[in-house]
Amino acid sequence: MNPSQAKILAPEFDEYGMVREESLNRTDPWQVRLAIADTFRALAPSFTSDLLVPFFQFLIESEALGDRNAVVRRGMLDAGAIVIDSFGQTRLSELIGVFESYLAQPSSGTEAGDHISEAIVILFGRIASFLEASDPRVPKVVDRLVLALKTPSEVVQAAVSDCIPALVKRMRKEIEPLVARLYAMLIDGEKYAERRGAAYGIAGVVKGRGLSSLKEFDLMDKLDAAARDKESYTHRQGALLAFECVSPFERTFSRRPR
Repeated sequence: MNPSQAKILAPEFDEYGMVREESLNRTDPWQVRLAIADTFRALAPSFTSDLLVPFFQFLIESEALGDRNAVVRRGMLDAGAIVIDSFGQTRLSELIGVFESYLAQPSSGTEAGDHISEAIVILFGRIASFLEASDPRVPKVVDRLVLALKTPSEVVQAAVSDCIPALVKRMRKEIEPLVARLYAMLIDGEKYAERRGAAYGIAGVVKGRGLSSLKEFDLMDKLDAAARDKESYTHRQGALLAFECVSPFERTFSRRPR
């Protein structure tokens, strides 16, 4: 990606320190960067395994995953997700190493850095779907995804929710504490974003575990009680958010032939 297409369009100055008039009021060429993301998506089926690590290093180091335009960020993230789904298993350990290495670094404190971290967590969850059920990294990845659910971005929360089902199918004794953690966040989360993120997380668990999980973890009774709690608006709101996020899966299950 040409760096000039992504740089901040700040005013430029001549040799005398005067602002160049042509550098003012320029339009961000985000469409060019989106076209690059679309090209990556189209090329994904043609990738070879030796290109995977360099590709994701590029997405991180060029800050393509942290682009200032939300549409471009989502396009780059979608491209990365398609590549992982297609070829991630061929470079599983190496890609996990790339993602863990980035997440282990101190936060840059920049908006771009925050966006990259969010994207890496989502990609991390996606590639973790290739891990064996006994792999000790599965709970660690799930912990990172739960933290990402607190991000005040519904796009990120929905993407995390899509990653959870495959991981839930690999979890055994860790699943009950996960549901308890999500439920606590759902009704007692300090911020709206946390409560909505928890609703997406619970929906991911239900999708991965099946509708029986609503009874298995006593979720329906708990949500019903929370929805009737006249003393706490967060309980009522959390319950309604969970019903909203789970209901599409419930309709899907109910349409299956018996």
